[in-house]
Amino acid sequence: MCGCNHRTPRDQGCSGVSNGLEEEKKRRDSIRIGILTVSDRASRGEYADEGGPAVYDYLREVLCVSWEPEIQIVSDEVDCVAAAIENMSSHGCCLIITTGGTGPAP
Repeated sequence: MCGCNHRTPRDQGCSGVSNGLEEEKKRRDSIRIGILTVSDRASRGEYADEGGPAVYDYLREVLCVSWEPEIQIVSDEVDCVAAAIENMSSHGCCLIITTGGTGPAP
């Protein structure tokens, strides 16, 4: 029997220790990532958002785990951005990536 405190897969001969590999797979399968585009014109439908889809495509290319996107487009207003981030966070997003906006302003 394994007396250590770290997780050890059962296939290594330790009894009484949960299989951390199964738990890790379940955790990875539920990863949610928020992609938030901040743009007045895109939020009004005046032009197609290109930043959000570019972030999505990049993540699909580089991430080697299963994940689910939550995508939003909001106007470039502090209250709108804050509400969207809070919403994504409350929906279980463990990472929120923002794109767009005009940058820092007074």
